[in-house]
Amino acid sequence: MTKEFCRECGKPQGDNNFVKDKSRISGHKNICKKCHSHNQTAKSRTKHGLVTRIHSAQRSRSRKRQHPMPNYTVKELRDWLFPKKLFHVLFAEWEESKYDRELAPSLDRKDDYLPYTFGNIQLTTWGKNKKRAYDDRRQGRSKNGECCIRVIQYTANGEFISEYVSYCEAERQTGVHNGNIALCVKRRIPSAGGFIWCQYKLSRGVEDCPQLNKYANVELYAPEVKEKFLEGVLF
Repeated sequence: MTKEFCRECGKPQGDNNFVKDKSRISGHKNICKKCHSHNQTAKSRTKHGLVTRIHSAQRSRSRKRQHPMPNYTVKELRDWLFPKKLFHVLFAEWEESKYDRELAPSLDRKDDYLPYTFGNIQLTTWGKNKKRAYDDRRQGRSKNGECCIRVIQYTANGEFISEYVSYCEAERQTGVHNGNIALCVKRRIPSAGGFIWCQYKLSRGVEDCPQLNKYANVELYAPEVKEKFLEGVLF
């Protein structure tokens, strides 16, 4: 195996240790992967490099969400960010923390259902952005929160108690394990934590109450509860 020297560190490297580049005759750049990674990290920790990385991430997330691409270029995003004092304050704090990811400047969408536009983004830190996304998902306020299955809690006699945005939220509020709640919703077990649990569907924007789902076994329940299932009061 022939060895070449990296232009950065000057060390001899095998072909597999260089960054690939099909446009070159050799098939790779004259910089090793370790030095290239170091340079990319250093670049991303500059103000220009950080904005480039943020814009690239926005485009990637927009494709994943099937949203329109951001309606601004990298240059336009820099021109929008650099006059803001807050950006430079956050960047300085990020540098002082030795690039703690939680403190990295970030852009958060104000409305999770809308694409990236200057009117729909706000400056924050990566940590606060992540926490807001987590809280919104828990409360079912975001697009990701739509993945949550809303559940309704009833007494053993079929009387309404409360509604929760997800199995996990119901567990946090009641202490009943979310796995048992799921089994009760699917009618694998008659109750969980002494309560009856049912699913709340928003497929048509209103409560959808089929009489029984395919897992239903009304013989598991007391006569008065069984009657409510058959009448469609419970589902």
